[in-house]
Amino acid sequence: FDSQPAAFWLWFPVMVGFWISLAWLNDLYDVVSATDKLMTAGRVLIVAGLTFMVYLVAFFLAPREALPRIFFVSFLLVNTGSFLLWRSIYASWHSRAPMQYRILIVGDGMMARTLSAVLQHTPQVKYTVIGYVSVDAQEDVILEREVGGAAAVAQPPTQMIGRQHLRQSDGGEPHATLPVLGSQQDLGYLVNHLRVHEVVVALEQPLDQAAFQSLIECQAWGVKVSDMADLYEKLNYSIPVEYISPAWALHAIQDRPVFNRVQLAFKRLLDVTLAGLGLLLLLPLFPIVALAIKLSAPGPLFYRQTRCGQAGQPFTILKFRSMAVDAEGDGQARWATRGDDRITPVGRLLRKTRIDELPQLVNVLRGEMSIVGPRPERPEFVAKLQSEVPFYYTRLMVKPGITGWAQIHYDYGNTVEDALIKLQYDFYYLRYWSIWLDLYTIFQTIKVIFMFKGM
Repeated sequence: FDSQPAAFWLWFPVMVGFWISLAWLNDLYDVVSATDKLMTAGRVLIVAGLTFMVYLVAFFLAPREALPRIFFVSFLLVNTGSFLLWRSIYASWHSRAPMQYRILIVGDGMMARTLSAVLQHTPQVKYTVIGYVSVDAQEDVILEREVGGAAAVAQPPTQMIGRQHLRQSDGGEPHATLPVLGSQQDLGYLVNHLRVHEVVVALEQPLDQAAFQSLIECQAWGVKVSDMADLYEKLNYSIPVEYISPAWALHAIQDRPVFNRVQLAFKRLLDVTLAGLGLLLLLPLFPIVALAIKLSAPGPLFYRQTRCGQAGQPFTILKFRSMAVDAEGDGQARWATRGDDRITPVGRLLRKTRIDELPQLVNVLRGEMSIVGPRPERPEFVAKLQSEVPFYYTRLMVKPGITGWAQIHYDYGNTVEDALIKLQYDFYYLRYWSIWLDLYTIFQTIKVIFMFKGM
């Protein structure tokens, strides 16, 4: 290495940085994706191919001795091979039975089934939901215990002889079909004999004194006891608003940094800085966009629309026009949909790359919006959603954003159910907001733009 020319030490970090950036953009540093061997292999090969293409360009631009072919081939082979080997080892290690984390759910209603579905689809840790404990179980329940991967009947502490209770989800999904192993009186026995690591409370009704005492005993034995909402948000990075109480919601956002004046001043400083820099850097792009819009369809360059801002205050949002003029000629407000015939060909590209949102940097400078926050909705939709989605008003407690936590985790939606799911992410953002969370959201949005994942 000592004999390498100075140009080598200039180009080598560039190639390494490019590899790392591509790997990050393709989620190769994501623990969830890393458990899928086939997906990982495909993404590693994509990164290797793109890096090779960049090398070919750099090879002709840089001095010949700056990027020796033998070195680059070695770099590419070692990086690709080590990535594939390590991810394969990680995925295999992850699937081992001893790594499985055994969970017992107190409750057997829809709340418990929802949690079970999330746990079964979370590969960060191999969760094994062994069953439910009913707080109002019938007298006839078969208690089951897993032995060597099979279910075998175990003698319960109380005289329970009879039929097995199975709960099937509406969709009939296998992960939702789990046995009710007993009632709350059997909780201690179940925890000790089924090697339970954690007990999760997922009850629609308040916890009674007897169940509370049983859970305290579990904690005394060293078994972790948690609440469904707390575990759900840790796994899903969102709040299950359908299953929380008003008291829980108030406590969740009370005294959070997002409502602190000093923290808000830092957020405002970040907004003004990024919006100002963004407008300066992107200004050369605006004439090109303007020409494309004008050639695509007649009508104005910008689209103005009333949206609900902080505390529900209306403001006029700015966007590059992506739809035909009089897209709502009938006066009926409606969400845009995929394949919407109102969207122009150029508008489709603008939406894919999120370029249509860039004029909202002006809204940020005006103080009507933030760079990151819940996306602003139209007053007509807000009125409808407030009556149908629990805790919907919470998202109006802060300034709306050009991008948001919901936008990087959930695809574009145009139904009340979609609004409910996005609210879960917005609520999480309110609870855990920080400058670092804003920066992370911005970087993830940049990834969405370059991957053409917009609507």
